[in-house]
Amino acid sequence: MNRSDMAPEKAKVMWKRHLADNGLNVFFTNAQKGEGVPQLRRAALQAGAAMNEKRKKRGLLPRPVRCMVLGYPNVGKSALINRLVNKRAAKSENRPGVTRGLQWVRISKDIELLDTPGIIPMKLVSQLTASRLAVCDDIGEASYDNQLVAAFLAEELRSVSTRINGFVDMERIEVSWMFSTT
Repeated sequence: MNRSDMAPEKAKVMWKRHLADNGLNVFFTNAQKGEGVPQLRRAALQAGAAMNEKRKKRGLLPRPVRCMVLGYPNVGKSALINRLVNKRAAKSENRPGVTRGLQWVRISKDIELLDTPGIIPMKLVSQLTASRLAVCDDIGEASYDNQLVAAFLAEELRSVSTRINGFVDMERIEVSWMFSTT
């Protein structure tokens, strides 16, 4: 999960527990600063070593691990790949829609990553989903009213902070953005 610096510690703990309960490992990264990237690289290499050991037992030659990086638009997929390869191999900007097609990037002789465009559901089944995507700037601005989305975000943050103590630092938000949610 990239952009780990944007998530409160409590949220990360909850996600890690949820994913572990479903048999998945999670690596929190911050591609801009390189945090968590070495651990992710090691895990990919370990997975590749295990895969190649099975191939060897069947008489097959080893090959690079092929992984896919996917997620919503503008979450740092290309930035993570660039950090893994230690150069600007994938075009990356702070706006959605920069990656337009599939692109294989060789991280090392042992790892190849497929950079993908951001994905969003084909059909937004609820206004809540559409509003959350608008908050994240994942749908075009022509699709929504900025002021309504800002009001929705303030209400969502207040609601979450009320339900889950420590999940959202409302005091910091109110001071930073000079508004009150009470």
